[in-house]
Amino acid sequence: MKSTRYNDEFVSLVYSLVNDALDILPDDLEKLILKEEDLNLIMEGAVTYEGGGEINFSLTPNHFGVQASYVVLNIFGSPPSNVTIPQSIYYEGYDSDDNFPKRIRRGVEHIQNSENKSRDMYNLALNLLVDMWITNFKKGGYKIGNLPKEGVYLRNSNEKLYCYEEV
Repeated sequence: MKSTRYNDEFVSLVYSLVNDALDILPDDLEKLILKEEDLNLIMEGAVTYEGGGEINFSLTPNHFGVQASYVVLNIFGSPPSNVTIPQSIYYEGYDSDDNFPKRIRRGVEHIQNSENKSRDMYNLALNLLVDMWITNFKKGGYKIGNLPKEGVYLRNSNEKLYCYEEV
C-alpha cells in the first residue's frame, strides 16, 4: 500500500532515478537486479518505505526500492517538489565509502548554494544510489568486473542514459 506522504512527483522521481541507475550500472549487475518483474517490486519497496532506520543491504528488489526512497527522502525531502530531471548527468565513479548518511549530509551541504540546485541534487542522488547498489553486490560477495564509467551521461531519444564523455 502506498504511503500518503508520497505524491506523484515522488514516484516519478524514484522511477527516474531507478531507471537512470540501471542505465549506468554494468550490464551484468543490471541483469541481476532486473529478473522478471523486479522493476515493479523495486517501486513497491520504494513507496512502502516509511523512513528512518538503517539501510538494509539485502539483494532483493524490495530493498533496492527502499534504498532509492531513502536517497530521495534524505536529499529532496518529503515530499519532494519542483524537481527537474536533468538531460545530462555527471557520474563521479564508484566511491567505496559506505557511510551513506554522512555522504548525503556532506553532499547536501555542498550544493546548498548551487546555481542549479535541482540538477545537482539529482546528480547527488543518482551517484549515491548507483554506489549503494554496487555496495550491495560487494557486501553480497559478488565479484564486480567492470565498474560504471566516470563521466558525462546524456539521454538518448528513448530517455536512456549513455556515456557521452568518459573522464
